[in-house]
Amino acid sequence: MVRCQAKKAHLLPKPIFKLGNITITPRETITYLGILLDPKLSFRQHLEETAQKCRSHIPLMQSLAHNTFGYEYEARKIMFEGFIFSLMKYCSSVFYHRLKLKTMRKHKTQVQRRCNIITYRAYKDIPGETASLLAKDLPIHLKIIERSIKWLLDHELPVPYWDHLTPVELDPEEGFQMKGQVVTPPEVRREWKTNNIPSLGAYLG
Repeated sequence: MVRCQAKKAHLLPKPIFKLGNITITPRETITYLGILLDPKLSFRQHLEETAQKCRSHIPLMQSLAHNTFGYEYEARKIMFEGFIFSLMKYCSSVFYHRLKLKTMRKHKTQVQRRCNIITYRAYKDIPGETASLLAKDLPIHLKIIERSIKWLLDHELPVPYWDHLTPVELDPEEGFQMKGQVVTPPEVRREWKTNNIPSLGAYLG
């Protein structure tokens, strides 16, 4: 049973349910189809646990891709995409709108930075944006947003958050096309990566 809390619900005593001789106490979170749901639907715990799971996989990948030996660049990109980034993208249309908050984005971007450093065999102290450019990899939160919007449009569902993309209307016969124009919201105009990197997507390939 899932129970969503209203405002000031934390001031009320937690309910206790009994089923025969079994006492059921409520939990703060519940996992449903791989997504960790919390009472406020903030997805903070889900993003944190997903990032922790990805971090635990990175040492295994690093053992296969050392700086001086191991798989080459293209093979590394394929392995990280399938083994790490696929976990971060899972069911992204549910929580992607939370990535507009820096505190939420950092769980994704920190993992991507480590992966890109290993992919390109770069120095460990370089910033995340530099690691993305060297590894020819768009920032993970932008890829998640684009992936989520595409899924919502394909299923004719409302899109609550567009970020750097131009809102488009769905054509039932022709589908939809993402416009190449980059729109930078006022609150992120100072973030060069949001303004520039999406327009380099075709070039980075």
